[in-house]
Amino acid sequence: MIGTTLGVGGGLGLCAILKRYKFIELPSNVYPMTTLPIKVVATDVSVIALSAVVITLLATIYPSWKASRVRPAEALTYE
Repeated sequence: MIGTTLGVGGGLGLCAILKRYKFIELPSNVYPMTTLPIKVVATDVSVIALSAVVITLLATIYPSWKASRVRPAEALTYE
């Protein structure tokens, strides 16, 4: 949760800086605009943050389940 919170905060902070100072310039012969447009959609940010948390939790379930099935005495005999 801390990593997701820091990531969302950092991403929103960078988007705010990009939106204000517009320091990413685009080639005028390729694009109809001169700088990179920034648009933050709250639902997109929420879905991405929630997906990150769910994927992280799911990735911890299998190793935890596997570790809970090992007997400590058996694990120590192979050490």
